[in-house]
Amino acid sequence: MADAGYWSEDNIVGSSPTDPEFLIATTKDWKQRKAMREREAPRGRIPEQLSVRDRMERKLLTKRGSTLYRLRSQTVEAVFGQIKAVRGCGTFIRRGIEAAQSEWRLICATHNLLKLFRNNHAPNSPPHALYTSISPAGAG
Repeated sequence: MADAGYWSEDNIVGSSPTDPEFLIATTKDWKQRKAMREREAPRGRIPEQLSVRDRMERKLLTKRGSTLYRLRSQTVEAVFGQIKAVRGCGTFIRRGIEAAQSEWRLICATHNLLKLFRNNHAPNSPPHALYTSISPAGAG
């Protein structure tokens, strides 16, 4: 599942049968997306004359497609919002694809570690082990 920024016919046509199924929004305009959602879910066979874009829009309009795509907002978008707004990681500092990928991996790893720490789900550690093991200066 991906937003409209990832839409291109090459992404769909260039995929192989062993790739996972794609659900990619085809338009960024919220008015167009709203109008699409208000249409009835398609039924019956897929017409052969449909373009790749029309097929994807049709797939997103099906009950299954809309249900699956709706999950995206619950699973991915919240994390991106937290990383960008709360942690202040709105842009990459390093240049180049490899550098940006390594930076993104570090951002994601620290995001996950912070979640574990804040929710006290660190494996094999008693509650707040970090705070209880450090004694204040001068304490005997």
